[in-house]
Amino acid sequence: MSSKYVRDQVKAFLDANWVATIIAGAENEFEEPPGSLVPWLTYGFGAEGEQQMSIGNPGGNCFEEPGEVRVTVFVASGTGIEEALTYAESVRTMFRGVQLGQVRFTTVDPPDTSFPSSVQSSMGNWFGYQVVARYVYNYAT
Repeated sequence: MSSKYVRDQVKAFLDANWVATIIAGAENEFEEPPGSLVPWLTYGFGAEGEQQMSIGNPGGNCFEEPGEVRVTVFVASGTGIEEALTYAESVRTMFRGVQLGQVRFTTVDPPDTSFPSSVQSSMGNWFGYQVVARYVYNYAT
């Protein structure tokens, strides 16, 4: 689970910068995909925990939280891979080298296009690729 700070920073970044498709179904919103077969994006988070990096006076303890943001862009099934791959590469470019407050993105994986790494909805209407953007969140308490 990623920190609330990380989640807030990523949500604000996506809301302000991603205009290529609808953003739908962010974690725990229980939204359905769009009713029409227009492309859409969803995202989720994962973290490895935190490490204490230094000990200081009260308010001076430094911590580091490594984690990842998993962004998946979906297109209508049967339309080929080009559109999904183009969107996935756009996500990759958008997160590459970005710093959002105290959240620094260190690596962004290319979309894994090998089967079954691509994502397909249970109803079969959607096909997508996922991009994993890894981050480090450094903060003091």
